[in-house]
Amino acid sequence: MVFQKFVLSYYKHLSKDAKSANTTGRVILYQVKKVLHHHFPTLSQRVSELSDNRSRKEYRIEELVLGGVMLFLFKSASRNEFDNKRKDSGFVKNYFNVFGLRLPSTEAIDDFFKILCNDALETLKGHLISVLIEKKVFHRFRFLGLWTVAVDATGVYNWSENPVDFALHKTSKNGKTTWFSNILEAKLVTTTGLSIPLASEWIHNGDDDYQKQDCEQSAFKRLAVTLKKRFPRLPLCILVDGLYPNAPFMDICKNNGWHYVAVLKDGNLKTVWEEVGLLPGCAFGHQTQQYATTTHQITLKYKWVKDIDWQKRKLNWVECIQTKVHIKTGQQNETKFVYITDCDVNRDNIIQFVEHARNRWHIEDSFNTQKNRGYELHHKFNRTDFTAIKNWHSVRLIAHTIKQLIEKSQQFKDLLVGKETVKSLWEIFRSFFLIAEIEPTIIEQLNHIENERTQIRMC
Repeated sequence: MVFQKFVLSYYKHLSKDAKSANTTGRVILYQVKKVLHHHFPTLSQRVSELSDNRSRKEYRIEELVLGGVMLFLFKSASRNEFDNKRKDSGFVKNYFNVFGLRLPSTEAIDDFFKILCNDALETLKGHLISVLIEKKVFHRFRFLGLWTVAVDATGVYNWSENPVDFALHKTSKNGKTTWFSNILEAKLVTTTGLSIPLASEWIHNGDDDYQKQDCEQSAFKRLAVTLKKRFPRLPLCILVDGLYPNAPFMDICKNNGWHYVAVLKDGNLKTVWEEVGLLPGCAFGHQTQQYATTTHQITLKYKWVKDIDWQKRKLNWVECIQTKVHIKTGQQNETKFVYITDCDVNRDNIIQFVEHARNRWHIEDSFNTQKNRGYELHHKFNRTDFTAIKNWHSVRLIAHTIKQLIEKSQQFKDLLVGKETVKSLWEIFRSFFLIAEIEPTIIEQLNHIENERTQIRMC
């Protein structure tokens, strides 16, 4: 009761017009159901078909796995916070009426994640994304017929004491050892800001004796195998940072039939820089683009060279210098981007090429979202069991995918009026789900969604 009163107070604080907030919560609820039905109609069935080795089966397998997804969909900061929602009879009733599932405790979910093969949820995630690709949800975001896929690693957990055998470690100059875990992700990125997870590879030392700790470069070799197996015929363009311009990376892309765009830092591939520096001005292609925003005048100067020889390979070199001048103050800021690629670049596509190359930052933004905007990437939903840790991360990525599709829909965008933000809309939705008694007429309308053809406009 105290918890409910607190949320009710917060809910009223969100909007002076409670009726308007109630309507907003209902609209978002409809959109959640529409996205789940339209994009993932077989999600529950697919989950129910996963291998189940439990001796006691109090909950159905879909109740456990989707309970984990819903923890992140409702942006619970911890297992304890989600269990507190479970103690509220109104929330549990609404949850069952809307999704047709009982809500298990997070302890039950965690126990199941300890014995569930990691490949099961990763394969499920891959299937869900394959369905989206087959439905051509991202079709208009391709570049030269290629799907742009950013690859990058991020830190996940840190420990002051050695928790499990998989953790990486480092020792400071004063002799203090810390342990940590990183993960390498491949995500389909678009110009609208979508960052859809295709495959994950944990950077870890394993259980066996090792001579050298695992690293991002080694993890990429394993990730590439998974990516090719999961999407064997998908034409990809791999976007990577300055760590990757090297022969092994290029060979992996070539052998898999992928193209690539890699950030080229000063000092990397010195012979390439030397050749570029020796070329006369007439050897470069040039293009300029100018436009204005409400605050800045922006100039983009493009320069490129094709067919540079490097270790029996042909590379294309691209430079873009962006100059932003503040309209009122005249303050100027200049940024330079340099890439190497095996994609064809020319005057007709250079602007589009750089635009797609710069999409790589969307994977970094998705990491930031998962760390700081409600997905609790650094929170240890399990502290010691590596199998459970990986499964918790898999359902986090599934939830994040669902949320992105909701937020990029036109129906959700239409709610962003005045001072309304994405964060405040989800706060209204969570409060609505906790406080409102979802009426039978609403449930009937939600169930009707599953029996009709729906169209979701992406923007």
